Amino acid sequence: MFLDEIGELSPAAQAALLRVLETKTLTRLGASSERKLDVRVLSATHRDLALLCREGRFREDLMHRLNAVVLVLPPLRERREEITRPT
Repeated sequence: MFLDEIGELSPAAQAALLRVLETKTLTRLGASSERKLDVRVLSATHRDLALLCREGRFREDLMHRLNAVVLVLPPLRERREEITRPT
């Protein structure tokens, strides 16, 4: 599952996501029973999540769950040599 702009999640959504990641279960809207999940999570953000954690705006426990592998991809403007021209 790809979650774009994870740094923009509200505190309530962060708590709900953390619960899903910890329990590996989900209750669908309108349902009365939980369903087991088997998913991998990939998330992206342009925000500094460590800073948001220090400021209390992002849950540290959720950051810990999401922080298994971090890929930092500089903007293309900082990698101009990678831009190719059409032939």
